[in-house]
Amino acid sequence: SVTNLLYCLQHIRIYFVNFRELQNLNLMKDSMLLDDKLLNKINIGIVYSDAEGKPILANKAAERILGLKLNELTKLCSQEEGYIIIDLDGNILPKEEYPSNIVIRTKKAVQDVIAGIHQIKTKHTTWILMESEPEFKEDGISINRILTTITNITTQINIEKKLRFQNRLQQLIT
Repeated sequence: SVTNLLYCLQHIRIYFVNFRELQNLNLMKDSMLLDDKLLNKINIGIVYSDAEGKPILANKAAERILGLKLNELTKLCSQEEGYIIIDLDGNILPKEEYPSNIVIRTKKAVQDVIAGIHQIKTKHTTWILMESEPEFKEDGISINRILTTITNITTQINIEKKLRFQNRLQQLIT
């Protein structure tokens, strides 16, 4: 009968809708798992901060590059905790010039910021290249969170410094 056919079609449609939703949910889980694996396999540090700039997520590369766990990242903002963030000339980088703070102030992406994370106790400096980008809420105006990527460029900076030193010595000799 037509009623039975409609009843069957409705249940088949519900089955397909539920199957599709389940499939989408599984795809989302797979995607999140893939994102998590990828996030922790790449050699680029990724730090997500909230709208005020407080770190809320960091991948393993960020923790390794910075030498700190997520819950310790706020130490980078405090000399009392044994860290100084410096520019290429060795001057302390003002907090207002941290990429995430520039993003908060301007609501625009910031690229190619070079800074040194100087550990006072060990006198070791890790040179990093940072880029920060705002992610906006649905209103398109308010910042939801900030994505910062961090690349360890210590080797490149040290080579560059040695080359500059050798060039100065060469100039003195000639």
